[in-house]
Formats: sequence, structure tokens, C-alpha cells
Amino acid sequence: MLVISIWIIVTTLSINNCMKYFIYLILFICFADLVFAEPYLASKHEFKMKDSDYSSTINHLRLGNTWKTPSGLSFYGELGVVESFNNGESLGDGDIGKSYEFGFAKKLSDRFAIKGKWEGTEIYNSTNSHKIEIKTKYKF
Repeated sequence: MLVISIWIIVTTLSINNCMKYFIYLILFICFADLVFAEPYLASKHEFKMKDSDYSSTINHLRLGNTWKTPSGLSFYGELGVVESFNNGESLGDGDIGKSYEFGFAKKLSDRFAIKGKWEGTEIYNSTNSHKIEIKTKYKF
């Protein structure tokens, strides 16, 4: 399939266009591997309130991936962008920054599981925010 695609490109295009489309083909093959690795796109929307009054919105858009070990321990990682804007501002008018989250999950028995994550945002012209969260779950 790859040989046929390259042959079509070489026979139908000039030398300059051939190189351009050959580079596109190589990039497509490289990124096609990511599709089989099952990455995902995640969004998160936070609506901040103080004393029941809406004050700001924070929107996250992240690209992530998960990995699982043979022992059942799951890891995940997400990287992306974040926008923060105050009440009265429009989408796109806020401060932009980086957003990330890394975590794990492990089912220790049929009834007990543990999850943990580290999440952070770095908004330009603002303060950075990070948190570590650990959750346990026991089923009766």
C-alpha cells in the first residue's frame, strides 16, 4: 500500500510537489501510529462561584492517553490548553495557558480501589494552580 501511494505521487506530480506530498505522507504514517495507540481528547469546564455568585469560567482542552500494566495498574496523562475568563467576558477574551493532568488507578480487590491524580494549570498573567487528589472506594 505504501509503495503504491509513493508510486502515484511520483508519477503524477512535479518534483517540488512530489517532495511536499511525500513529506505529508511520512507525517501521516507517523501520526497514524497515534491513532492505534488510542489517544483521546478531553474537555473540562469549571464554573467558579463565591457565596453562590458566579465569578469566572475555566475551560480545559487536553489530548491524553492511557496505559495499563499486566498487574491492572492504569496510568494516564493529559496535556493541553486552558482559558480563564471572568464574569462578563466572552469566550476567547480570557487568559490562555497550559493545562495538564497525570494519574493512576488500581483495583486492589473486588471491593477496594484507589485513584490518584496531579492536576495543574499555568495561566499566563495569572497565578499557577496545582493540586494532588487521592480517592479510595470501598464497596459493601
